[in-house]
Amino acid sequence: MAEIDLKDIWQKGAGALGSGNVTLQPVETQRSRTVLYWLRVILLIEFWLNNIITPLAVYHEFSKNSKATAIFLIVVGIVYFIYYIFLIRQIRRFDFSGNVRESLSKIYGYLKFYLLHYKVVFFAALYFGGFYGFYEAAAADGDFVLGSQIIWPLLLLVVALIPVYLIFHFLINLVYGRKIKRLKAIIEGLRDD
Repeated sequence: MAEIDLKDIWQKGAGALGSGNVTLQPVETQRSRTVLYWLRVILLIEFWLNNIITPLAVYHEFSKNSKATAIFLIVVGIVYFIYYIFLIRQIRRFDFSGNVRESLSKIYGYLKFYLLHYKVVFFAALYFGGFYGFYEAAAADGDFVLGSQIIWPLLLLVVALIPVYLIFHFLINLVYGRKIKRLKAIIEGLRDD
């Protein structure tokens, strides 16, 4: 029996086998469904965790009378709430009957944008929180004066926050990286056709 090239069959249609009754689901479409399914599951888990944790964090910050941090958390929480809903809808409403490559490319672009902003917001929050915590600790000991005795603790704080950021970056890539790479490979596989 001769080997069957699935991409060739997909391009030429089911008639390439000589029978109009044979229907094959393209491998790329099935792989796309699997990747999109797991991306949606991860996004839904994050969505619900954020909906639980963010209000608790805002309440905690307001109870500490830290209004600037609470407002920052509210703004970030609202932006992510809207973007989670947007991403989940885009994935849920994905149409496999249309131009799959173009639709997958759009979702890939949305996810790359999402991860970029995720990392930027975390980076900003990490350093803002670290420096703000340092300021509060220094101010609690007495008058906070920015001088030469403050430089070494600030430098130590920057150096300490770098590994934390790298660990977070690793975790983001662990959760999303493989799926996004798989999505990109599927898009490139469809582009070759």
